[in-house]
Amino acid sequence: MSQIIIKKLYLILVNVIQCLCSRQRVQDNHVVVMMTFKEDLLPVIEKLSKKGYRVTVFTKASHFEALTHLQNVQIASINRRNLYQQIRSLRSAKVIFIDTYYHLFGALKKQSKQTVIQTWHAAGALKKFGLEDHAVNRDNKREVAQHQAVYDATDKYIVGCPQMTVCFKQSFGAENHQFLNYGIPRLTNYLDVDILEEQHQLKKKLEIQGKVAVYLPTYREEGQLNRVIDQKAFNKALPNYTLLSQYHPAVESPQTEQAITLSTRELLMIADIVITDYSSLAIEASLFGKPAIFYVYDEMAYEQVRGLNRYYYDIPERYKVYHEAELYQRIREENLKPLFEDWHIFNTKESLEKLMTYVDDVIQA
Repeated sequence: MSQIIIKKLYLILVNVIQCLCSRQRVQDNHVVVMMTFKEDLLPVIEKLSKKGYRVTVFTKASHFEALTHLQNVQIASINRRNLYQQIRSLRSAKVIFIDTYYHLFGALKKQSKQTVIQTWHAAGALKKFGLEDHAVNRDNKREVAQHQAVYDATDKYIVGCPQMTVCFKQSFGAENHQFLNYGIPRLTNYLDVDILEEQHQLKKKLEIQGKVAVYLPTYREEGQLNRVIDQKAFNKALPNYTLLSQYHPAVESPQTEQAITLSTRELLMIADIVITDYSSLAIEASLFGKPAIFYVYDEMAYEQVRGLNRYYYDIPERYKVYHEAELYQRIREENLKPLFEDWHIFNTKESLEKLMTYVDDVIQA
């Protein structure tokens, strides 16, 4: 209950600041980007910069360096202490990009001709989110209303496949006219590389011979650590494989793990097989033709706390393992194939250009 009250007070503060900024008018050439996930919005920001739009990016300080070289781009903190500047900039933007849930949008009074576009930080979804997330108390009408107010602020959703339109409808209450079937902008550059050659170069760089298994688990609620795959047992069971592990940014890496310097994209490239649990990276891996196996040791607990969607339960059982020994055996059999190639029907080399054309049309309207 205290969290709900704090959020309510926060929204009252948002409304007060909006009153102070009531004379702020929409500027046609201004685009605001609320960025938590750099990889998803950086290609969009770079393109907007090249096209000459005035772009204001609110993000974490750790992302500032990636933006400082761009022309026409102003960078500011996304911290709540910077709320006044955020609201003042949002009120003047013709187009607003968001990439996750931002509570202030629950009270944002959009002006006429403003458009909020939601990108997504994944190629798909296997776990429930939004109002379907089990962490949301559906019996608490006030809590549900707070969430729905944030979702209602979004005008358009960028999607890479029809399956994600289903997820957004169920999770956010989105409607058909809100979907931009352009594909995920971040994936545009993925489609213009020689995957086998890049995999070869990455293995050469890391001095790896043989095959690579990459472990990419999703986060657990309340900061719980991911299950660690026993490196020694893995090496003994699968001597022709090298195991690389990268844990979700929201989860502290186990102290027994060595730091991995490769990006998530590079890990997907170098992988011969991806090991995950409920992460949508299994869907992204299929874009590269990489199979995934699901190490779901806590499936029942995860379903109870967070919730898994119909697409997770559609995964064939032989792709799911519940014990480490079973994991080794299934990898050893080497008869796994990518499962999610139909999740990329809208992802093309033109995805980013299609989005920019839409932005141009909105700005000029």
